Order: sequence, then C-alpha cells, then structure tokens
Amino acid sequence: MKPSFFSNLAPKAILLAFVLTAASCGSKKEENAPANSAVELPAAVVTAYAGQLSYTGSSIIGTSNGTATISKTGDKTYSITFSDQVPAITNLKFQSASAGNYATVSSDGSTAGMTLTSSALSVGVTKGSETWGFSGTK
Repeated sequence: MKPSFFSNLAPKAILLAFVLTAASCGSKKEENAPANSAVELPAAVVTAYAGQLSYTGSSIIGTSNGTATISKTGDKTYSITFSDQVPAITNLKFQSASAGNYATVSSDGSTAGMTLTSSALSVGVTKGSETWGFSGTK
C-alpha cells in the first residue's frame, strides 16, 4: 500500500511544531534577569534634562527651569546632579521596567521613585529628612 500525502506530512508537521514551540520559549537576556537586577543604561539617557526641580532639606528650593544630569559613576551605578545648589543623589542603580523605560532599584533604605525614558526623567526621592522632586525632558 502506498503512503498517502498526509501520512508523509505528519512527521514533518510535528517536527515543525516542536521547533516553533522551542523557539517561542526563548527570551531576551534582560527578561531572564532576576527581579531588581541592575542594568547598564544606554548612553542616550545618560545626559542632562531640563524641567521643574524642587528640594526640601537643609534649604527649600523650587524652580521651573532646573536641570538634572545623569552620570555613570561605576559598574551599573549612576548619580544625578542638580542645578540650583540641590545636593546630588548618588549610588543609583536602575532596572529595566519595559522596553526603553528604566526605574531605580533602592538599596540604601531610601524611598526612590525614578523613571527614565529616552526623552524624560522623573524623580521623587525621600532620604532621611531630604526630599527631591524633578520632572523634565532632554
């Protein structure tokens, strides 16, 4: 008896389904990273931003034309320096929140809410009796 077209096709279809399933289970390296693992920021976001700046600490500062500059300081660590004599925030680590978006990873007990995209920076940090706020764009 001669094998039918479909009986010759079945093993190939099963193999193709297996290959497609295995390929779809693979993911990007960043997605496999453990939660809260620090990432290197792209050079495009390690730059200066202009916007609204506020600080409450040894003094109270508020301005609508402040600046914040992100600088790399070590292996996956960064600092943000501000205009208007606002103290810098140092030893920051970021994790990938979604494609092109980054958020801080707090490791020093501070309450840090920072988000970073290719064009905008938002900062909301409380550390001890100091509070920083910034919202700006490139």
